[in-house]
Amino acid sequence: MLIRSSRHNGERGAVLPLIALSIAALMGFAALAVDLGNVTNARRQDQINVDQATLAAAQELGDESAVVSTAIAFTNRNNTAAAFTAADFDGCDAADQPPRFTAISGASCVSIDNTGNRVRVVLPVRESDTVFGAVLGISEFDHSAEATAAIVPLGGSVLPLGLPNGASGTVCLKVGSANVPDADCNDNAAGNFGFINFAFYGSAAMNTGVDCTGNGKNGRLANNIAAGLDHDISVWGTGVHGAVSVLDLQNGPCGAGGLKYPNGTDTVIGNIPTVFGRGLYADDDFSDGGPARLQRPGADYGSGPVTTSIAGVDLDDVPLYDYIGDLTGADVPDSCHREQFVGVDGVVDTGDDLAGLDPGVAQHLESKTLPDRMVALIERCTQHYQGNEWTDGGAYFDNSNNPPTGELPLGCSGGASPACEDPVFNADSAVDVENDLWDIQHSPRFAYVPELNVTSSQLNGNTTVLFVDIRPVFLQRVFGGNCNGTGCDFIFDPGFQQTYNGNTEKAFAMKAFVIPGAMLPGRLGDSDAPYAIGVNRFIQLVG
Repeated sequence: MLIRSSRHNGERGAVLPLIALSIAALMGFAALAVDLGNVTNARRQDQINVDQATLAAAQELGDESAVVSTAIAFTNRNNTAAAFTAADFDGCDAADQPPRFTAISGASCVSIDNTGNRVRVVLPVRESDTVFGAVLGISEFDHSAEATAAIVPLGGSVLPLGLPNGASGTVCLKVGSANVPDADCNDNAAGNFGFINFAFYGSAAMNTGVDCTGNGKNGRLANNIAAGLDHDISVWGTGVHGAVSVLDLQNGPCGAGGLKYPNGTDTVIGNIPTVFGRGLYADDDFSDGGPARLQRPGADYGSGPVTTSIAGVDLDDVPLYDYIGDLTGADVPDSCHREQFVGVDGVVDTGDDLAGLDPGVAQHLESKTLPDRMVALIERCTQHYQGNEWTDGGAYFDNSNNPPTGELPLGCSGGASPACEDPVFNADSAVDVENDLWDIQHSPRFAYVPELNVTSSQLNGNTTVLFVDIRPVFLQRVFGGNCNGTGCDFIFDPGFQQTYNGNTEKAFAMKAFVIPGAMLPGRLGDSDAPYAIGVNRFIQLVG
């Protein structure tokens, strides 16, 4: 007799509700997964929108209204929901900002940092309905995103040195006291030695704090020489502030108006060779993590930057003429071609081959030291480029002419009188994977300095100066160590593998070439070149 237990029938009946509950739970999780996928997609789209909007807004930095309108417009380009309005972009917490950022009045979802070089955009929060989430009591979800974009300098930076009004050719950017063995650099009139005073505005990229006190001799000056200014300046009479004087230490993050992009400042009184030397060549640790200016890596041609040892540190040793590129068919003078500087053998590091030069010019240069010879040849090239005859400061005349004249320019399409038009320093051979910069932009010797509204004779005591232009220069000759009127511990020009094994941080003076803008490729010679997007600066997402 077969006996069946009734217990199994009861268990079978109990399983059915469990199955039903499991199915319901699975359906709930499936519904939740669908809604979570929708949340993820919405937030991904938010991030794409705000990234594009922030990159576009960064191109308008300097004009707050344009920054806001561009951010809103680009946010809405790929927005599939109702368009964001200006009111939406004023719905964020203006006080909830990262360090150094300030929300724009009337658009609290957009903020700009102290330097004016970073913009942060927060997408206003939106609510989206769930598809199945209501089953679990979730009817909607919030989504938003934010991004920060920065204008990143990659080429020449601006230095705290001033060009007197109308300066050209070879200039003494930083003069010394009466002991410097150079007539151009041997001056200490009214205590001005070439420095101009800049504050720290507080740059996240350069890791500077806010400092607008005093003349900055013992802290800011060396850092500004090594790393460049941590904020932008503008040209007086044009641009952001027009003919309204906006002075560096009186505005920006420390002034009552909070105005950025100053177009003037004051001079620094006093000869401070150790501070200058530390920033120029001696120290190895500044706010941005980099060393002194001339220790910074130059152009890499595949075998590394070319350096030489001065006072125990390796300094950039690439001369200006090494940035001359292919000039075949170019509208430039014959005197600017590469063989005029290195001879027919093309060897860069000797500079003693006068073959290929006009015989009279070669004879004139034979008595000069190699560095002086190279300076004269650069001056010859730039004078000819501008359509001028070259006399080497009145020391050279072509006696084959009657009466004798300086050497006339040859090779430009317009003949001897008009200036040339094509760039000279257009070499583009450096290994540059990430950014397509010209070779000269990699050089730590290539920089920009403001041209002042006063001449050198008008600099008197603590002088307020305005910036009438921003000019490209090439740092050439350093008078370092102790100087006695007839010599210095070292006088260093690039290109000759000079060495100095002494121990000093001093630099009493420095000469530089003022480069005519048209001799540079692209837009490197323009007044706004230090800050122009796609020239010396590029926009990147940094957060």
